Amino acid sequence: MRRTNSSVTYARSKSESVVCKRLLNMNKNPNQQVKRYTDIENQKCAKSCLRVCIIFGSVILGAAAISLGIYYGKQKPQAPTNQTVSDQPFQSYLLQNKFLPAWSHTSSSQLKDQPAYLQLFTNQSNINLLNAFIKRHNYSEVFVYGGCVEHNLESFKSGVFPRQQELVQFIQQLNANTSIITYLNDLQANFQNINQLYSVMQPFISLRAFHNLRRIVFQVLTGSELNLFRLLDQVYQIQKLNQNVWFVVTYPMIKADLTQARQILSTLEVNHILGSETTFGQMLAAVTQQIIYLNQVDDLDQVAFEYAEVKKLFARVDFMHQVDLGGLEMLEQLESVVANLQIDNFGVKSYLEIYDKLYYQEPVDSEEAWLVDLYQQQK
Repeated sequence: MRRTNSSVTYARSKSESVVCKRLLNMNKNPNQQVKRYTDIENQKCAKSCLRVCIIFGSVILGAAAISLGIYYGKQKPQAPTNQTVSDQPFQSYLLQNKFLPAWSHTSSSQLKDQPAYLQLFTNQSNINLLNAFIKRHNYSEVFVYGGCVEHNLESFKSGVFPRQQELVQFIQQLNANTSIITYLNDLQANFQNINQLYSVMQPFISLRAFHNLRRIVFQVLTGSELNLFRLLDQVYQIQKLNQNVWFVVTYPMIKADLTQARQILSTLEVNHILGSETTFGQMLAAVTQQIIYLNQVDDLDQVAFEYAEVKKLFARVDFMHQVDLGGLEMLEQLESVVANLQIDNFGVKSYLEIYDKLYYQEPVDSEEAWLVDLYQQQK
């Protein structure tokens, strides 16, 4: 045991001596570098770096694959090259006399830093697509956008429609009878310009003198019986101009009881000519005999009931349908409404709405090839 201890002691002393010599040599040569890792540690480091690179590369490749999937997933399918669906089941819809409000071709308010409707007015491909849709679906009249009083009041006061030069050029290129559709407000709560609705008439009268405009259509978001009563007074004032003026109304508007409004707004001129009528529909019928009825229900029996009620009040009722189904279902609904109701003049709420529902894409970035069929199958 003593020998062994001596050996251990000797080995330890020798090892310490070697370490001391190395430290002395380092002090003598300050430029000498010291290894930070042993060979085994270097191998571990290399393996760790390799793992990191593999993981990082996998993440990059995965992200690239997802990006490519999204890109190609967003690519529109190819339009059919020949007709695949017969027109025969939809003959009532196709042969019906129809109008098409084309206030815009996209749900975006702006395109290329311009109002979206201006792109419809000026972009030739958009105009060509609209004309192709008119022809394919057999629409005989187009309502072109004549501005909004809420946003374009100064233009109307100056005697012109907003962007009137582009509007006229657009009208001249449409392959259908044209009318103007103007909106009072975008926000239902904003009714402050109701008394300015009359100001739209002078631009319309001036434009109609030089272009074959069929009529002007007003659409208003009301929100209360007081606003309905104010609207009624404007209708009365406008109708005295003996122009072809139409107002879009819904069944709830027709049935609205205006007894309280009549008492509050007793100073309005319309009060002096209407006797004891209390509903908006009755009062409106005393002022005008032509309206556009906007249908907002899907059940055919309910549609027939409401339409019959409206026709009891007015001599001329155009039927505007608000579509909410897509593809074949929507076209079948339009066919059913037209085939079962005796409608003189039929239309949908908007070009954007019906195109998007039929072809599952907005007409702003579509192409005429889609129109080979009246609708496309569900995506």
